[in-house]
Amino acid sequence: MESGSSALDLSFGFDDPNFSDRTLLLEIIGDANSDDDRPHRLRDAKRRRCDDLLINASTVDTILCTLHHYYPFAASPPRVKTIHVTSLILAARSPFFLKLFSNGMQESELKHVTLRIEALEEVSFMDLLKYIYSNNLPATLDSLLDLSLTADKFEVVSCLRDCTRALQNLPMTPESASIYLDLPQSLLMSPTVQPLLDASKQFLVTNFWNLDTFQEEVLDLPLLGLQAVLSSDNLEVTSEIVVYDTVLAWVRKHYPNMEERREILKTHLLHLVRFPFLTITQLTKDVLTCNDIDPEHASKIVICALSYKAETDSSRKRCLAAEKGIIASYQFMERVQTKRPNDLLQWNPEYYEEY
Repeated sequence: MESGSSALDLSFGFDDPNFSDRTLLLEIIGDANSDDDRPHRLRDAKRRRCDDLLINASTVDTILCTLHHYYPFAASPPRVKTIHVTSLILAARSPFFLKLFSNGMQESELKHVTLRIEALEEVSFMDLLKYIYSNNLPATLDSLLDLSLTADKFEVVSCLRDCTRALQNLPMTPESASIYLDLPQSLLMSPTVQPLLDASKQFLVTNFWNLDTFQEEVLDLPLLGLQAVLSSDNLEVTSEIVVYDTVLAWVRKHYPNMEERREILKTHLLHLVRFPFLTITQLTKDVLTCNDIDPEHASKIVICALSYKAETDSSRKRCLAAEKGIIASYQFMERVQTKRPNDLLQWNPEYYEEY
């Protein structure tokens, strides 16, 4: 697959000693055939900057570049692959290689450079080098995802951009959208990847438009996918209590630890529930007494929601301004519901005074 880049095609010089001034000695550690390689890499991949370089000064003609990871290296000796490269080409496309080849130390002038990578990165690293020379990309979703992770690690921004565009051109499915929204944090924070994330969110919002119908599917979504679906004004539910129950079911499924569960609810999920459209009974019984929610935060939510129910429109605007940090403004917008809370007439001001 050709990328959208207009750079020259230099593939004729890749791994050719006649056009190369350096030799990469690629130390490949681990087993690439493990069944959980992809989940492990998607979960733990982090951006590695050139500051992570460990220079082995005792080696006469080699720079040992060790990229740290979160699991032990294999006990067996690494497998070594020799690749002939042109330092100017690599440095022009990647700040990582620019610093590696021009850090001002004597070792940067040596002809043999050793990079240590994991076996599961071998194919994508070769794809990255081929992209640097030719601007060509692999065609499959899995290969593009692996290449995106490697491009992010070695700071080849143009490759990450072209991978993002290629992924956007592939047919979107609930599974692929979930994968995109569950990428490592470094990719999720990258402006280059935002168009892909936005398209994934919109796909999920469009396809999971009725929470009663697709509740089981929604429970399997990653956090960003759940947030996108539940924040939609067009989400159809029989009652807002369905949204609240879905949030609790999701966090209990994905965060078994009570402390983590409370933190995720408070910082990422509770604002998705439009509490003013719960009934008074649901607010005081289901929300206020829920063990999964921090009691202080639950009290603030219930107070604001009950106050909103009792006040006039002008007072509601003041409540919105005062409680901006607790309930977001869109929480006061009613969704498409087939059942409306009808207990507003049961409101007792004395009850509010208790809180």
